[in-house]
Amino acid sequence: MGKYSLLSKRMTASRTVAASHGIGGQSGADAARNYANVPGATWEKAIMIEPKLEVPAELRDLAEKTIDQAEKAFGMFFDAAGKSMTSMPGAGTDISRQALSFTEQNMKAAFEHARKLVHATDLQEAMRIQSEFLRSQFTNAGEHMRQITGGVMSAAKDATKGKL
Repeated sequence: MGKYSLLSKRMTASRTVAASHGIGGQSGADAARNYANVPGATWEKAIMIEPKLEVPAELRDLAEKTIDQAEKAFGMFFDAAGKSMTSMPGAGTDISRQALSFTEQNMKAAFEHARKLVHATDLQEAMRIQSEFLRSQFTNAGEHMRQITGGVMSAAKDATKGKL
């Protein structure tokens, strides 16, 4: 296969991708026609243009309402769980209360994360939001583990003091 026929096949494939997926919010056919008239444009560059996330406002609103409803339901669950813990005191109540608090913090962060993702306008922004969320969750998980470990060690010390 010659050099020019390979290049022709690559450009044809590029045009097909551009035409089938659209570029920059345009229909695929419009993008292909408009991009062909741009000076210095290549089809390889056209493929690398990141399209906007075209999510209808109604769908974003529906996602927001769904997130709000789920958050409200989890809030009711955490309220009920907290009340049940106060009514049943015991040796592990403090650790359970702390674990419930951490879980509640994680869920609030997840709902906030979901709200941010609903408003992402392109894939790069969505990936940035996801990366920030994961980074903060790893940091929080480490801190939570340190606090729980400290609480368990303290409880173990207190338990052994009474036996000596």
